[in-house]
Amino acid sequence: MDNIQIVILIIYTLAYIIVSFIQKQSINSLEKRVDNQTGLINNQSALINNQTGVINSMKSFMEIFDLKKIKEYVKVNEESAIIKASNFIADESKVKDFAFEFSKEIAEDVKKAQIEKIGEQHTEMIEVAFEVIKMIEPKDRERFVLEKLGKSKHIFIPFLDKIKNSAS
Repeated sequence: MDNIQIVILIIYTLAYIIVSFIQKQSINSLEKRVDNQTGLINNQSALINNQTGVINSMKSFMEIFDLKKIKEYVKVNEESAIIKASNFIADESKVKDFAFEFSKEIAEDVKKAQIEKIGEQHTEMIEVAFEVIKMIEPKDRERFVLEKLGKSKHIFIPFLDKIKNSAS
C-alpha cells in the first residue's frame, strides 16, 4: 500500500467517523423531538380527558336540576298552599276561633286605651264637681250631692264633711 492509498483510507475513515457522528446527533435530535411530541400528545390527551370529565359532570348537574321537574315542584307547592288555605277558610269553626282571638286582642288594647283616657277625664270631672260644690251654699250642698250626684255620692259625702270641718 502506498502512501496515497493510506492517506485516502485515513480521509475515508475520518469522513466515515464524521458522518457517523453527524448522523448520531441527527438521530438524538429526532428522538428528542419525538419525545417532546409524545409529551405534547399525552398532555393534549390528558386535557381532552379532563374536558370530557367536566362535560360529564355538567350533564349530571343538568340532569339533577331539570327545570321541568323544578317547575312541577313549585306548582305542586303552590297548589298545596292554596288547598290548605281553602280548607282553613272552609272550616268555619277555625275561622271563627281565629277571628274571635284576633278581635279579643284588639278589644283589650282599645279597652286599655279608653280606660286611661276616661280615667284622666273622670279625674277632671271630679275636680270640677268639687269646685261647683264649694260654690253652692253650705246648707244646700248635701241635698245637691244626693239629688244630682247620686251614683257618685260616696266620693263627695266625705268631701262635704271636710268642707264643714275646715269652715268651722
